[in-house]
Amino acid sequence: GRGGGEGGGRGSNSVVGRDVCDLGAGLGLAGIAAALCGARSVVFYDREPLALQCCLLSAEANGLTVTATSAAAAGLDGDKGSIIRFVSSKSAGAATGAALGDQGGMKGDINEAAAETGMGGLRVTSLPGHLPAPVLAVCSAEVFDWNAVPSNQPKFDLVLACDVLYEAGAVGPVAALVPALTKSRGGRWLLADPPRRAPANRARFRELVGTHASLLGEPRSEVVTHRSSTDEVLLLDFVTH
Repeated sequence: GRGGGEGGGRGSNSVVGRDVCDLGAGLGLAGIAAALCGARSVVFYDREPLALQCCLLSAEANGLTVTATSAAAAGLDGDKGSIIRFVSSKSAGAATGAALGDQGGMKGDINEAAAETGMGGLRVTSLPGHLPAPVLAVCSAEVFDWNAVPSNQPKFDLVLACDVLYEAGAVGPVAALVPALTKSRGGRWLLADPPRRAPANRARFRELVGTHASLLGEPRSEVVTHRSSTDEVLLLDFVTH
């Protein structure tokens, strides 16, 4: 996302060289866009093994090579220790050209990426016009329950959390993940929500995370149009204390 830029900037290269977590990843759109934009590593977290399988299919659809660390990981049999790794054998620019086709002059950033879905997974069809220098992005997918965070939980430079506050009961556990998942003193947390869904939940989230992170500027709305579909997303960008 736009979070994580040098000196608090919000440029499209703000993920470059960062360790990123895609929380509640689903099809993996946000994390894959981060990988293609130059993140050093991306971890997909979701409680549903089938969602992680979607992430892998989406990774393949975008030119990422999938390799598994174990037979259990390859089969996604529900073992919470299962980890799936896939490594891009192409640079960010080459992956974009080969997997997405030549789309010179593309504008926007990770928040504005559009997607296509099908049997082969999700394909990112809009990325920044200025991609970073070639990188070897290392990505993984892991079953994650935000109600049972392990004691040795790793922390990330940037957490992407898309549409995770739709239930009131999730607000407390998700707010607790800000210090649990994000590096202190400058770690970033980018929350993306449908603007008219559960505004009270967002307000409660902001209240709960206030001791651990500060909101950068004001929440901002962005509109994404892809083919005949137009969607609006509300973005809240936090930095940890």
